[in-house]
Amino acid sequence: MQPSNSDWPRLITIILQHYPGWSILLFLLLVISAAGFIFLLLRERFSRRARDIAEAGKLMSDSLRENTESLASIPQIVESFTELVEKTVDRKVMDLDGKISTKVADQLSAKAEVLIQKGEEAAKILAEARDMKESIAKVKAQVEEQQGDLSAQAQAIKAALPDYERWKDIADPELLIRRLSNTTSWEEAKDLLARIENLVETSGDHPEQIPAKFIEVSGDYCRNHNQFPKALWFYEQAVTRDPDRLTAMVELYSLRAEYVPSRRAEALSKLEEIALSKRIRLATLRRIFNVLIEINRYDLLIEMCTKLLEVEFYQFPLAQGSLYRNRAVARASLNQGMKTEEAWADLKKAYELAPSDQNNLTIFADWLIETEKYQEASEKCLCLLKLDPSDINFYILLSRALSGAGRHNEALAFLDKGEEFAADELDKIKLAEVRLAIQHTLIGAELSIPSRPESLAA
Repeated sequence: MQPSNSDWPRLITIILQHYPGWSILLFLLLVISAAGFIFLLLRERFSRRARDIAEAGKLMSDSLRENTESLASIPQIVESFTELVEKTVDRKVMDLDGKISTKVADQLSAKAEVLIQKGEEAAKILAEARDMKESIAKVKAQVEEQQGDLSAQAQAIKAALPDYERWKDIADPELLIRRLSNTTSWEEAKDLLARIENLVETSGDHPEQIPAKFIEVSGDYCRNHNQFPKALWFYEQAVTRDPDRLTAMVELYSLRAEYVPSRRAEALSKLEEIALSKRIRLATLRRIFNVLIEINRYDLLIEMCTKLLEVEFYQFPLAQGSLYRNRAVARASLNQGMKTEEAWADLKKAYELAPSDQNNLTIFADWLIETEKYQEASEKCLCLLKLDPSDINFYILLSRALSGAGRHNEALAFLDKGEEFAADELDKIKLAEVRLAIQHTLIGAELSIPSRPESLAA
């Protein structure tokens, strides 16, 4: 009889209590049974998972095959689609071209005409530019040819003047002297004189760099502008550089006689020596006479003129007239202005020798006025105005003669005429002084200034 299910636990308990060996065996059987059961359970689960994996792999394989076939057919699809698009586009373009072809054609035609016209203008401009280019090329060629000729000429001139650089340096002082002679501004003159002075001081060993005549001109400019110390310096340098330069020497000793009292005696001795022993020009001789008059050495002037009248070099009318006139002035001045018979004789002799000499006429007219010979004086004054109608001194002299003769209105009229030639304020002052003197003789009478009478026209 088999035990029931409820008896197994009790039976196992009894066996374990009474039979320990069997207990171990039983335990092993239980373990083996459990392991077998677990193995069977796991094998079933793993078999099911393997089947699932196999089915998934099959599905993936089918899907990959289908995708591969799809990819293989893509180029054909793209080509078909492209062909379809091209046909569609061509059909749209043909439809659009049919709509706008006429308008586009008109616009293109108009633009073509404009382009043709502009092309013709451009061609014309291009042709003109080519012609201009040719003309420029010709002119350039001519200029280059002329430059070549000028260069050749310059080279020829340079070859003919091998000392050109030195010549140019020597020409510089001449330019300075020309500028000095033409300037009227003392400010500008000072700069030029300083440059000339520096050139003189640095050219002592090379006098050819600035000749004595240029140095003398600088002295003349300073003397004419009352810069006597500078004038003396330039004259000294000119005489040192050229001891035979008589004009510079006369100016040097003349200034010393006038403005350097300590050297006056020496200077007068030198001037007398030059006048009597050298053949100098009449203008230089008059410069010496003016110095003697300036320092009131009338005795020496009379003596010098008397000696020179015997010198053969001065035996011509103009020189003789100058000598007689200066001796007449010296004789009158030596007698406190009294016109002695000797003085009148010398003056008349001077006038006979040189009747057109302005100095002779001026002194003669002045003496005639002082001796109240107004008519004859007026005639001499009119002769002076014929010689130089722009000299205000002659108008003043004539006004004095006319006023002395009682012809005051005519005298004032000539003063009016003289004002037209007044060069500066000093001239105007001279005229005003004479006018005032004439008007003093007409106090209380109403002045009436007529035009200049034709009978006394200069």
